[in-house]
Amino acid sequence: MDQLFHAHVRAFLLSHQTGEDPEKNLAKIKLIANSNPEGWDGKLPMRGIRPDRTFWNVSESGPKSTIMPWAWYGDEDEPVPEVVRDLYEGVSFDFVMVYQASKAWIYIVVQPSEESMKLLARQDHLRAFILMSLANRAIPRAQREHQRVRLASLMGSKDAKRVFPFVAFREDEAAYHVIPPSLPVLSRLVHPSSKTANWSIRLPGNKDVYGSFREIVPA
Repeated sequence: MDQLFHAHVRAFLLSHQTGEDPEKNLAKIKLIANSNPEGWDGKLPMRGIRPDRTFWNVSESGPKSTIMPWAWYGDEDEPVPEVVRDLYEGVSFDFVMVYQASKAWIYIVVQPSEESMKLLARQDHLRAFILMSLANRAIPRAQREHQRVRLASLMGSKDAKRVFPFVAFREDEAAYHVIPPSLPVLSRLVHPSSKTANWSIRLPGNKDVYGSFREIVPA
């Protein structure tokens, strides 16, 4: 993985923040996100920022925390539907953005392998599996056997469409040009002459190009 690109994706996601910012560091983060990262050390000025978590929240995978909505299954002996066992075993995410008011989840894998993209391309099953895992995690274990949400009930549902599993790539890398057409894509194009970076958000079957995740989140 290109670690500098990973850090730049983090900057772009954090540039979506709202909240208290007495030291004006959000403006600095937005500038970093929209600039050529060449020579940047990957660090962000976070001091003093108090994001409004009732509106939006972002989490990042790390050495002690992996972003998998089904990570709790093993500890609680939760059954894995066989139709999504390959997703359970082979998919994890680098970031998740949660829009609380809209009840929307945006999951991002940065520069996944070709094999990972084949799994991520199973969007209908993946969305439903994510939502099912989130819903069942919220049900007390003692009550889950009789209240468990089933995968089939979420396939193609309106609620499942509020889950967006994305891949993120640089537009100048070869893998960007072989992304399966069923995948939502976050991409970055750097313009060396102007020292700017343009971020594009694309959804399958939609010719529109968005500049912010806020534009795709359902009201």
